[in-house]
Amino acid sequence: MRFVVLGDLHYSDYTDPAHAAARDRLFGAFFQQVARLEADLVFAIGDTTNRGTMTEMVGLEEIAKATALPFVRIMGNHDCYSLSKPEISPFFLGGRPPVSSEQAYTSFDSDNIRFLLLDTARDRDYKRYDGFVSETQLAWLGQQIEEFNANPALELLMAFGHHPIYNTTRRSADTMLYIANSEAVHGIFNQAKSKPGFYFCGHNHCHSLAGPDAANWYHVQTADPLDCQSFRLITIIGERVAIEVINFDLSDPQLKQDFETARTSIEAGFNPQSYAWVHGQPHEHNLVVDLAASRAFTREALTQAH
Repeated sequence: MRFVVLGDLHYSDYTDPAHAAARDRLFGAFFQQVARLEADLVFAIGDTTNRGTMTEMVGLEEIAKATALPFVRIMGNHDCYSLSKPEISPFFLGGRPPVSSEQAYTSFDSDNIRFLLLDTARDRDYKRYDGFVSETQLAWLGQQIEEFNANPALELLMAFGHHPIYNTTRRSADTMLYIANSEAVHGIFNQAKSKPGFYFCGHNHCHSLAGPDAANWYHVQTADPLDCQSFRLITIIGERVAIEVINFDLSDPQLKQDFETARTSIEAGFNPQSYAWVHGQPHEHNLVVDLAASRAFTREALTQAH
């Protein structure tokens, strides 16, 4: 199995039609490059839109459909700024029905993997942009872990949420940059009788890898493409999980210009960051985890070993 993780997309409304046209050319090119990988799933890890307006929701969805991406959107705080969760819910979870009518979370199994899609975003709370997992969702998560533990056909847990667990990935100990009740979420994760578990997050606009922690979980944070010009590809073959960062091809001058226009013309709620800072260092990009031995290697170390 192979899947892609896209960081915070911040697909935005613009009042200038020329800026909107540049945005759509850019996202169309981004999605076409991802589509060529023929991944089984493409996860957008939250803040898929910038203000959560209906025009943003529809515009991004149309580009994903045009490129035939197996698109699975996770809710982020920016997605929930303008409309209620029930109003925007149809755009999320890849068409899967949410467990709750008020929150967008669900699970599904593929091969020997249980995928957990969490909703860590608050509903239309501009002042609190940190994450929170409701008591109802925590109870559901606990049930999911129990089912996983009881099913011998399931061997691997892959969880996805917009906000990171506190003090794991880069910036995740900073104010508002983690799940407020991280201890409760992580405590439930720790009940899993799994080979290494993986939690994929965004929110903090920088690539980062952390783990394994004491409960053998890896934390994989993906930066926003409008800054880092890249995304993650995860490949699972046999007993190995390979995580890598792949750069978008911006060599075409028009596409490069569209990239700069789209990222610098967002009218509110997005501050462009330094490429070097968000893209990070090689140790924050690539990792190979040996499930059988519960060992992890950076891709560079793996190459040297062979």
